[in-house]
Amino acid sequence: MDGYVNDIAGIAGLMISHVVLPSSGLAVIGGEVWKGLHARAANLSVLLVGLHVAPHWQWIVNMTRCYLIAPLLPRRVEPQLPQPARPALKEKGGLQ
Repeated sequence: MDGYVNDIAGIAGLMISHVVLPSSGLAVIGGEVWKGLHARAANLSVLLVGLHVAPHWQWIVNMTRCYLIAPLLPRRVEPQLPQPARPALKEKGGLQ
């Protein structure tokens, strides 16, 4: 549905244009009707984009952190803990 709303907004935008239609030799008829249709379609389009983005917001935040913010931060280096000493083995391979 969002595609249709954008199409309507685009067509209405062309119909209210003071450049596109006169340069093609067409006259604007009912300009106020087209302006109203354009405004309504544009507002509805913004509403639909908001409704589309809302359920995906956490994914957008996570991807922004992962691909835009994390590469800019310095890497954390984990400290190496000393390894515990291993018990000494007898000559025959057993533990002391």
